[in-house]
Amino acid sequence: MKTSFSARSGLALAALLGAAALAACGGGGGSTTVPPAQTVTAPPNGSVPISSLDLLHPASSSAVNVTSSVPASQTVDVRDQATTALSDRPGGTPDVSNPSQHAFAGTLRGQSTASKSRSASSVAVNSLFDLVYHGGTVVGSSVQHNIFVNCVAACRNAQNYFPGTFENNLNNDSFITVQYQYLTTPGVIDSTPITGRYPKGPGGDISPTYASPRPSSTNPYYGQLSILLAVLNAAPTLGAPSDGSGYGHIYHVFLPQNVDTCFENPLGTPTTTCYSPDNGATFFFCAYHGSFTSSGKVYLYTVEPYQDVSGCRNNVRNQVLPNRVSPTVDPADPGYSTLSHEIFETINDPRGNAWWNNFTQGDEIGDLCADFDNFVSINGQTYVLQSEYSDLNHLCVSGNLAGAAQTPQSAARSVH
Repeated sequence: MKTSFSARSGLALAALLGAAALAACGGGGGSTTVPPAQTVTAPPNGSVPISSLDLLHPASSSAVNVTSSVPASQTVDVRDQATTALSDRPGGTPDVSNPSQHAFAGTLRGQSTASKSRSASSVAVNSLFDLVYHGGTVVGSSVQHNIFVNCVAACRNAQNYFPGTFENNLNNDSFITVQYQYLTTPGVIDSTPITGRYPKGPGGDISPTYASPRPSSTNPYYGQLSILLAVLNAAPTLGAPSDGSGYGHIYHVFLPQNVDTCFENPLGTPTTTCYSPDNGATFFFCAYHGSFTSSGKVYLYTVEPYQDVSGCRNNVRNQVLPNRVSPTVDPADPGYSTLSHEIFETINDPRGNAWWNNFTQGDEIGDLCADFDNFVSINGQTYVLQSEYSDLNHLCVSGNLAGAAQTPQSAARSVH
């Protein structure tokens, strides 16, 4: 069971409201007529097979500002066995500004109001729980890069944790096609399949020196500013031949066991909103996704702390999880579930100004369904993942329930 916690500081919110979307072509098409809404009968278990979704029915009547739908070509080293050693900080004093972030709290603060209230029996067409488009840019295609902090390949092998393999599987599985409805403008049919648009690219290792533990904590500290600087420094290498900025790259920063991190406001000054399993008073989130600007360029990232801790683990009672190391050690399964949550939200709400729910005050596609975990098969491999919200069916939908991608293979017009 998982729930959500939205965290946007005053600085982040100001940036979020003032951020200008990058130019992209998402409108046009031979017809601007919005297809009629569906009437959906909710099944008793609160989820539906993806194969039953009409993913060609757009979820919004507004033109969606989507980046290129042309699939990126990189899919390399999916098990991250040949990651590049990187410095954790760029030279000089970088210009890092306009940070925004959205946190995921696991079960730290109890079951989410959104998930608890959004039961199948209360679902209605045009539900209050539907995501609403707020005009921001969505990610039509992007390469994913993993940055590992003080945990090289041997460390990850010992944990049976291979996030690159999961990213590659999700990129090639029909579950990702739930995003179609949030990336397509009414009247425009995208002929490029969604599967294949979010491949794994090169990854890197960094070996920073941590700061001292925060007050009342015992774990060393690696803060938000340090994370942003690490992304900024890694981007030109991992994103080559470009400089690695923009919506075409997503950087996942993985923290090792027994390391704390907090939101900072201003950057460099920790708040008390943290991942800190050693200090319950400040332990508010399990992971988050965000964006920042530097020298006028946008960078997208997620922060993935160690998830085998109370409040972040999968809650499936006494069922045996598929990727555990032992009955008492399982960094992988909760890690994959949380990573999935952040990937989905980064795609359709990368800067906090695209798709989120008004009624629940900011819940994103994963937050609305974070309390619904399922054993699923993603591209043939078993995981335990959270569900994702579908405006089309007004329900949380799970992976593994369809054998083929739902994106159209051909159409009259493409989104560019």
